[in-house]
Amino acid sequence: MEELPNHHHPHGEKEMQAYMPVYLKAWGLTFVIAGFELAGSILSGSFALLADVTHVFTDTVVGLGPVSVEFFRHRFHVSAERIEQTGGFLVSAILIFVGVHIIGEATEHISGGEHHEVEGGLMLIFAALAAATNFLQHRLLSRVSPIHRHAAHTGFHFHILTDLVKNILLPILAVLMLFGASEMLDVWAGYAIGWLIIVRAALLALESLFGKRIVQRTLDHFFHWIIR
Repeated sequence: MEELPNHHHPHGEKEMQAYMPVYLKAWGLTFVIAGFELAGSILSGSFALLADVTHVFTDTVVGLGPVSVEFFRHRFHVSAERIEQTGGFLVSAILIFVGVHIIGEATEHISGGEHHEVEGGLMLIFAALAAATNFLQHRLLSRVSPIHRHAAHTGFHFHILTDLVKNILLPILAVLMLFGASEMLDVWAGYAIGWLIIVRAALLALESLFGKRIVQRTLDHFFHWIIR
């Protein structure tokens, strides 16, 4: 019986060439968002924007996940799971450090009762720019075909979507302060951002240890139990 010749599909290479630019663009936009929020925090005096600058810079590390998976898995004999697991623990440790620092800074502002002035109009402008760029990231990552979305992609996209929700809330917060709400709302928002970072770090560590599907299934059962 005649053997069929080996037929190799350069599918992996085509996939990398197709989606690597998407991941690089989405990753690069994290620096744009951080730039908007840094400028906004300096000009408006917003602690929440300053806290989120640090948060967004951790996303630059998370965003390297899908980039490194696409790069290494086609060049070295290292599984995507091992790359993601190692990166997940590293990012989780960074996130916890950042979150604790932000919570500490916010607690000092709250307990000290310091007068905190925020220019709501400027905060609104830069928070809205950050939110718009965040939405562009989401649109970019949505271009990746569902069958090619590995765990690193899912993790990065999840970070982007949670950031999008938060970045929609920050302009709303700015509008409230612009129309006379207490400027301590800004500090409390920074405090909440710190805890959000720690929760995300814990979830990332659990996903790296047990796998994303197991953690997701556990969370689904937990939320179902609460709702019930």
